[in-house]
Amino acid sequence: MPSFKVSWIAIALLIPQVAQASEACDGVGRIQDDAGRNAFRAFVTGALTEPPPASQIAVDDVLRQGAWTIVGAEIPDADGVGYFLYQERGGKQMFYGIWGGMADPSEAAEVVKWATDQGAPAALARCFASIATAE
Repeated sequence: MPSFKVSWIAIALLIPQVAQASEACDGVGRIQDDAGRNAFRAFVTGALTEPPPASQIAVDDVLRQGAWTIVGAEIPDADGVGYFLYQERGGKQMFYGIWGGMADPSEAAEVVKWATDQGAPAALARCFASIATAE
């Protein structure tokens, strides 16, 4: 019986964090199925100067708003997740930049500024910052 109570306590502690991340991502689409995320491997390899085989790239997250997409991907021999920013123009994904790794929650405004300076919509930038700072 005590483990049941501990489980409920753990769930209760997680609910505010999930709600906060959810609020930051209102209006932003997320591709959550493996096939959909893996379709973005080719975009990641296209952005790298020495790309590994696409099969070695693990796409963790795909955030979309309008023509803009942020792809979170793990690449062999890299530390952590890299976030690749794209804009669709003329049916092609144009690469705009990469943010390497996680940031401290105190750096959320800097993460938002980086994304919006690249051209990303403000809502997408806020969602990305909430993920990159684990807020």
